[in-house]
Amino acid sequence: MSGTRREARYEFGYSIEYALHAGPQSEIHAGVAANISSSGLCICSEHQLIEGQTIILRSTLPVVHQRAVVRWSRQVGESSHRSGLEFI
Repeated sequence: MSGTRREARYEFGYSIEYALHAGPQSEIHAGVAANISSSGLCICSEHQLIEGQTIILRSTLPVVHQRAVVRWSRQVGESSHRSGLEFI
């Protein structure tokens, strides 16, 4: 658990896949969930996500949610981004 948050966050390190649009023709992106809570997760990926954007989670995460909204996103290297997602 880390920081002073509404809910406990736990280190996770789980590979996940996500799409920017619903449907079978959607391009699938890969990332790693750095931490997770009951309300969201932090994802590291090469693809930059935009604050307010909704994504579709395609992985078998141990949560009931299939969609999340990007609450913040930061570049953390030449080709890596870290984004905070809230489950919806």
